[in-house]
Amino acid sequence: MGSPSNEALGPPPEGVTPNFDTGWTSVNMAALIVFSITFTLATITLAIRYFTSAFIVRKLELDVVLITLSWLITITHFACMVVAIPLGWGKHTWDIPLSNAVAFQRATIPLLATYMACPAITKLAILSVLNRISPSKRFHFATYFIAALIVIYTIVYMALLGGPCNPLRQGSDTCIAKGAISHVALNVATDIAIIVLPLPTLWRLQMPFRQKIAAGGILTLGSAVLVASIARAPTVVALTPKADFTYKLAQSSVWSILEMNLGIVCCNIMRMKPFADRYFPSLTAMIGLSVTGSSNQTAPQGSSSHPSRANEPSRGTQLQDMAKQPESYRGSSEAIFAGGSRSEQVTYVDNKGLDSPNRSTESILRLEERGSG
Repeated sequence: MGSPSNEALGPPPEGVTPNFDTGWTSVNMAALIVFSITFTLATITLAIRYFTSAFIVRKLELDVVLITLSWLITITHFACMVVAIPLGWGKHTWDIPLSNAVAFQRATIPLLATYMACPAITKLAILSVLNRISPSKRFHFATYFIAALIVIYTIVYMALLGGPCNPLRQGSDTCIAKGAISHVALNVATDIAIIVLPLPTLWRLQMPFRQKIAAGGILTLGSAVLVASIARAPTVVALTPKADFTYKLAQSSVWSILEMNLGIVCCNIMRMKPFADRYFPSLTAMIGLSVTGSSNQTAPQGSSSHPSRANEPSRGTQLQDMAKQPESYRGSSEAIFAGGSRSEQVTYVDNKGLDSPNRSTESILRLEERGSG
């Protein structure tokens, strides 16, 4: 029997000779390319989010803190992957010397842990944004319920990783494979829940249909992450102790990297409207996130001295309408995407946006919560 230094981690297929000097495989290169592209996008959008928070909204909000943590975990995940590659990550089991087994298993632990943590924290960041769009107690309950579910199952899987699914434990491959399948199912389920969550509230908003479509498109950007989660599922199902585990696990990680960074990008884009309003107002108008045209008209003689408020309904009328329909209020995309913490008072601006020096028509709606719970 050969020594661990010249014995392979797994038996090769018939006619295949083990090669311990394969270097970086195609899976390793795919992971590097996917990470480089998606992480660059995540970093650019995060930088814009920082700029918006510091100089436009001028407020540090919870989603900024959470998404920064996700971004740091993504870096950690990739660094752990680079460390694991020389040990066999992305190689066939028959191309890995048995002497690398313990070191490879040890390197797998932070890889799995960072993958579980990053999407969970990103989803919490997205939920913190969605939690601002409605005063309904039912909506808030649904948001908190989904957030609690994400936190609970992430903690459970972390505990399993440190216990029966610890790669250093004998026979843990089966536990890891089964745990990965159930984890991807929960990930897909919570992705769908987050996508569906804001749609009923958005539909009840009394805004132009084009604005609803544009706002809904941004609020459901998580569908891009959902696609990555679903695409990753077959590679996770293929994880079995007998099926070239080290190579299949790396294949799954390529989709994991895509899922992690796309989640960060989507969360940042959800809060990018104040930035776009200030520097690309024509873009927000073109895609329907701003209402233009009505605020620049000249007021009739004898009307209000403020031209942009000539046709604005009185605040009393607004409040009466709100009392009748507490969840079906006249809104705009500003009420959804503008900075600031959620409160009973929502300010929105038709035309240029909350943070534009050229803003014109401003309405303040008092959201009455009676009857909305």
